[in-house]
Amino acid sequence: MNDEQIREIADAILYEGYLLYPYRRSSIKNRQRWTFGVVYPRSYSEEQGINEPWQMRTECLVAGSEDTKLDITMRFLHLLKHTTEQEEKDTAGGYRSYETWEEGMAREVQGQDISLREISTQARRVALHEAEVPIYPTSTSPTEVPIYRAQETIRVQRAIEGAMTISALRVGEDLFKITVLIENMSAMKSRASAQAEDGQTIKPRQEYQRDEVLLHSFVSTHTILQVRQGTFVSLLEPPDEPADLAKA
Repeated sequence: MNDEQIREIADAILYEGYLLYPYRRSSIKNRQRWTFGVVYPRSYSEEQGINEPWQMRTECLVAGSEDTKLDITMRFLHLLKHTTEQEEKDTAGGYRSYETWEEGMAREVQGQDISLREISTQARRVALHEAEVPIYPTSTSPTEVPIYRAQETIRVQRAIEGAMTISALRVGEDLFKITVLIENMSAMKSRASAQAEDGQTIKPRQEYQRDEVLLHSFVSTHTILQVRQGTFVSLLEPPDEPADLAKA
């Protein structure tokens, strides 16, 4: 399978949220768009318990030697939140309406040309950091429809931070167990501080909102592993010799 074919399959996974959402915005099952492969910030995860993981682990078996090379790519979506504020006229003198939606921006972290000799001795850690994009509004002129005056779109993208750690353990003469550990170490903002920054009314509660948490999360997270001078061992139908290791 070549790189282009791999990317086609990986993109189907990456954009799963877009492909299935929404049938109808009002439908209950569409209230939570991002449900696949979410790696949450560690601080939030530890408050919520094991149901909201801050790590993702990929394990596989590779048959090869210490000269076998790996290319590993971590891919996910980094969300960008849009809020459109529209001022409207009515008989009472006017009011504001809001509409929000999220856009996913693809991010990648790569570890290239990694030898099993290297990561059998010491794990390789690849850091990830994406700075916060400041809140910036985009205004439009009043429409021709008399009820509308003007609208403004505010876009927000929070900072994210984490790492991908790659290691190998020799489990046989020519057999290695590969582990890829993804961690989300993003610093979270409380609900109150996020509301204040977005210009919303502050409520006396400090817990995190799901929408805010997702802005600091890795969404649709997955890894692509490629091997040179070696082969992957099937975990579903392994050869007799490493069968026990594949079940572990």
